[in-house]
Amino acid sequence: MALFYVLVMLTLGYYQASNIIDESIKLKLSTGYVTYAHLALIGFKLILESGFLCTLICVVFYIIAWLLDCFLWLFNVNEWAVPYLFKILQYKLYDSGIRIYQLLILFIAVLICRGKIKDNQNSIDYSIIRQHDSIFDITMDAFLRQKLVKISLKSRKVYVGIVYSEQFKQVDLGSIAIIPILSGARNKDSLIIHFDCNYSSVYKKIGLYDGKVDKKYDDKLAEFRIMLRVAEIESISMFDFEYFNDFEHVNISIEE
Repeated sequence: MALFYVLVMLTLGYYQASNIIDESIKLKLSTGYVTYAHLALIGFKLILESGFLCTLICVVFYIIAWLLDCFLWLFNVNEWAVPYLFKILQYKLYDSGIRIYQLLILFIAVLICRGKIKDNQNSIDYSIIRQHDSIFDITMDAFLRQKLVKISLKSRKVYVGIVYSEQFKQVDLGSIAIIPILSGARNKDSLIIHFDCNYSSVYKKIGLYDGKVDKKYDDKLAEFRIMLRVAEIESISMFDFEYFNDFEHVNISIEE
């Protein structure tokens, strides 16, 4: 039976973790035995809450049964409700060793789990993602502050774009989704960026973008989003057109 209880806790833990974004992120970030420990902890908490609630329910029914026994005693009836109640709770289902009260605890645990999923399904704790690594820290900072990001790839390709918000609901920490505004490449010798594609002019032409970074454009520009693998990213930083145009590329010589 011990193995059965462990499987129940892991199953409940996985069901909750896979349906709540925050828990899904933690699950993605955990590895090895830590994953099982995380799932078991979630399941154990659900069983604990369910056991407490089940105890309260049993106490209420016990009080009702005791009052009923008092009423039956007044009329000299020899059938008692309290022993019958305990007999029901202790009844084994098809001689499997599983008792009714255990099924009751499991049923209540599932209801609690579904309630938590309903209440927290779309909530996201962005701090969990930001703590993952520095790339996602900057990505989340740009998303929350509605700033552009500049992403340089190992292939010398460079993208400037808006962080696509819906990606965080898919819990894919191996990729970053952006809606590109500019793209270009670094010179192989000087590594100076040369932008050769301006997506924003196309967006403005078809009336999907007014030049401002805003989450409201996510749905309108979703068809233009691109996925960049984190493993291919060389560097990432904030980007501002005003500051970028202020920089001049100069040759610096040091006199000896």
